[in-house]
Amino acid sequence: MRTRNYIAIAAICSALLAGALVSTVDARNWQDFRRSVANLLVGDLLVATSGTVLPQTDDNVDLGSASAQFKDLYIDGTANIDALATGGSLTLENGEIIGNAVDAAVTVTYDDDAPELSDTQILSSNVSTEDNNYHRLSFWMLDDSVVAGQAQYDMAHIEFTGTDITSTTLDSDISFAVVTNANATAAVEVAHIDGAAIFPETDNGLDLGKAGTEWKDLYIDGTAIVDSLNATEVILVKTAVSLTSPTVTIAIGGAVWIELNSDANQTGATFTGGTVGQHFYVAAGSGSNTVRFDDDGVNMALGANKTLTEGTGGVLEFLCVASDDYSLVSDQTGN
Repeated sequence: MRTRNYIAIAAICSALLAGALVSTVDARNWQDFRRSVANLLVGDLLVATSGTVLPQTDDNVDLGSASAQFKDLYIDGTANIDALATGGSLTLENGEIIGNAVDAAVTVTYDDDAPELSDTQILSSNVSTEDNNYHRLSFWMLDDSVVAGQAQYDMAHIEFTGTDITSTTLDSDISFAVVTNANATAAVEVAHIDGAAIFPETDNGLDLGKAGTEWKDLYIDGTAIVDSLNATEVILVKTAVSLTSPTVTIAIGGAVWIELNSDANQTGATFTGGTVGQHFYVAAGSGSNTVRFDDDGVNMALGANKTLTEGTGGVLEFLCVASDDYSLVSDQTGN
């Protein structure tokens, strides 16, 4: 019986290798082949039908083992696998897609006891990478109600661009793109990060915070350059100046806060230094002295003489309009 079964197996295999259909094989040989595969090869674990080899019980038979593995696996159709464990690399070619056929998350879990818990790398194998080549991470969504007939559209993406990859500087740029009300069909770039700054895509085109959702504190160690300031309270770091003569020297730079600590009453105080377009705020310190700025219409174009009295909290705002020429912008002294 066993010899007969082997003969049946050989006949079927020869027919299959020769391209013959199962239906052309002698029915008796085919039945013997099925019984032989089940009985002799896998001990009643598999069922062979036309075009398919099935396990007798779902999720019960392994193909290979941990110590005896097959070499390469070639699938020309679809490999339907509940879980995939690989000890090497997973290579996708020519735009293949890792997809999820149901409404559930695709989770990538790392198991590493090292201080660096994970390192997800997107590597380019292009040995001739040019300036402004980039990686893109895109997020697409399905919603025909937005654009009729458009099944998927780009909701947001991040691009990592090597702006100068061909030199030793290796400058790069990270750009962020989102769908906006003005462009609801594809994400548009709104902001960038490079080695020097965080900046919007277009000048005056992006807010930092918004009404009802504001940042807390802002710390600037350099110069805050703003076209206008709408604030309930402005606190500037003060520079104390001991006014032993009527001349106050203004440091070149952005807006400054100067506190005049007078050693005696000063009349006809004036400014020197500074840069054209520079704003600065002047207040009197504690005490009982006064500092008066006299209007001369040129170097001190104040409209009238202005007096700061120590201890009152009065503030004068000046603007440098030309070299050593100043005009009064704001008077918070009441005179």
